[in-house]
Amino acid sequence: MAPPVTYTCCETADIDRLYAPGQMFTLHWIVEESGEQSTAPPRPVDLEAELTGPFATVEALKAAMESSAGPAGPATFKAETVRASSEPGHRPVSTIAIPTDAGTGFYNLVTTVTDGDLSNTGMSVVEVVPAR
Repeated sequence: MAPPVTYTCCETADIDRLYAPGQMFTLHWIVEESGEQSTAPPRPVDLEAELTGPFATVEALKAAMESSAGPAGPATFKAETVRASSEPGHRPVSTIAIPTDAGTGFYNLVTTVTDGDLSNTGMSVVEVVPAR
């Protein structure tokens, strides 16, 4: 059997760039193999991503994340859930369409990896700037 794999967000180039309304945000999931062999067959893992915002500043985004209401913003854009195969060599990608009328500012990127009853969530910041 193949070694088990884990998924995390994401290639640095995915978030270390500026996006504009009307563009596609593409998230390349990082796949890591554990060095151990598994006798269990690979099972599917669900990968989810969403952008929530905009916030005027990173500080405003962080303050919203720390509030009891959570990091809600005026808009949330979601990628379709990707069902990863857990096979080594499989490189899943999530895409989020940033609408042409999306506000500019900072968006909270939330990624979730669900494997059976277990889930792991991570967050990053993505900036959307006016279209040129």
